[in-house]
Amino acid sequence: MNLREALGAKSAATTHKISLYLPDKDCDGKPVEDIEAWIDLAIDLLTKINGGATCPPPCYGTWKTKNRKVVRENTRIIYSYITNPARFERNINTVRTFLHSFGRACRQEEVIVEFSGEDKATFVQRAYFIDAYPSAQALKELR
Repeated sequence: MNLREALGAKSAATTHKISLYLPDKDCDGKPVEDIEAWIDLAIDLLTKINGGATCPPPCYGTWKTKNRKVVRENTRIIYSYITNPARFERNINTVRTFLHSFGRACRQEEVIVEFSGEDKATFVQRAYFIDAYPSAQALKELR
């Protein structure tokens, strides 16, 4: 079955998606300042690069810190379909700078970015855990 034709889509499906995970708590379980500004910046960034982004309601979850403390948080997952891989590759340093800046400014032990899609007819999903932030900038510099 040709799903594009069956659904009446105007073009072939994109095969890759990026998701940025932005939690509302820092490494000590304290609220992240300016979380809404960071979420808006992530949406704007992915829209500029990929033509659009979506941010569903928060997901509730937990994680253990390096000190074994359990932190409960609401995480926003901002995702975007990579419609132009060449344009995405040209902007990967901007994505990196955003992730590093969020991680440092919001005191994250790790920042997660996830990629999913098809690779030669095989579905792949990869999550990258970033725990060092050498490319970080202040929020006001990123706006």
